[in-house]
Amino acid sequence: MYTKHVKTKFSLALLLCLILCLVKLPAPVAAETELNFRWILPPEFYRGNDFHNNRAWVQREQSGPWTLFDTDGNVIKDGFMARSIAQSATHNTIFRAIENDSETGWDMFGFLDDYSGDILLVPKPYRSGDAPFFHDGIASRREENGLRGFIDFEGRWIILPIYENFFPMQDGLVPARKDGKWGIIDRNGEVVIDFRFEGLRILGNGLFVASYGEFYGLVNINGEWVTEAIYERFFRPHSPSRLIAAQKDGKIGYLDENGNVVIDFRFVGVGYGMRRGLQVHNGYFTFNDGRAVVFLPREEEASLPISMEQLIALHSGGRIADTIYKWVVINESGDIVPTEQYDVIWPFHGGLAPAIRDNRWFMLDTEGNEYPLPHAFVRGEVSLARSDDGRIFRAIFRNEEKTGYFRVMD
Repeated sequence: MYTKHVKTKFSLALLLCLILCLVKLPAPVAAETELNFRWILPPEFYRGNDFHNNRAWVQREQSGPWTLFDTDGNVIKDGFMARSIAQSATHNTIFRAIENDSETGWDMFGFLDDYSGDILLVPKPYRSGDAPFFHDGIASRREENGLRGFIDFEGRWIILPIYENFFPMQDGLVPARKDGKWGIIDRNGEVVIDFRFEGLRILGNGLFVASYGEFYGLVNINGEWVTEAIYERFFRPHSPSRLIAAQKDGKIGYLDENGNVVIDFRFVGVGYGMRRGLQVHNGYFTFNDGRAVVFLPREEEASLPISMEQLIALHSGGRIADTIYKWVVINESGDIVPTEQYDVIWPFHGGLAPAIRDNRWFMLDTEGNEYPLPHAFVRGEVSLARSDDGRIFRAIFRNEEKTGYFRVMD
């Protein structure tokens, strides 16, 4: 009997010790984030670009040489001297040379191959703001009479200067204005949509935003109206989506590719002081990964459109709690995906959306689950910029003036 009691007490004491030990153990970081967080390039660089075409130019020290990295952190080209290098998903990489032109004093700009980093066009002198932006090897150029065409890297005319204006090329198509009307041409100058619209922009997926009077509608590749011109603006998505974000009577709703209303116009729209027509807000209001980030009023009667000033304030340190709005995530049926309340939610891309609450950075998945980034990621001290593939981010540590790149996987 005595032995049995001793064994029981010993077992209880051992269990108590184990519980106390477990309580004192720190929670592992992996359990907190539940994300595969990995630095591709540690935060030890002076500045750098976002990854485009799986490449990013990064400068280790101010006024030092630039290095071209791939998304695995491998060096593609090293030791390239330039004052600045700008990459984009919409045009070839442009760089500003160290020296100015000795005769004119103008800046010298050249172009690089997006993948190899080799020089495609040696630096030439341009006035500030006049450097051409080549897209797929061609760039718009204006003649002295004000008419525009497209040239190649050799300066040869690819499209003769017979047009009054262009909008940026997308998918090999260019909105162009001739004799006061807009149409669409391809990169060879062939007319795709005749010049008969008051305004015309590329939305994507074979659809175009056309204006009629003060309002806008959708036309197809044949120039036929898909919807009536009854909308205030459309929003261009980051990636192909079956749903199109449009604004009517100050509210945002969603159409399908045939112009049918799929989600009613009930979300907070964009203020009328902003340019109408086609809006590009880095993916806001549009569907990516089957989710869209939109605004709702906190109270039913407070449904005024949000202004550009309010959007900028939110991304510059403002709090959504100080406004009459709240962020919500919706699915393609228009249902709200339950999430915590955040000061800012960025659009989804690659299955994740960055968000901020209480000055901390989080990642949200498409089901609304949140995953905190490491504690060093504090709003105001760290800003994030996302690269093309949606899972790679550039982190800028402002206090230390350092930049690094990381990848997140769930």
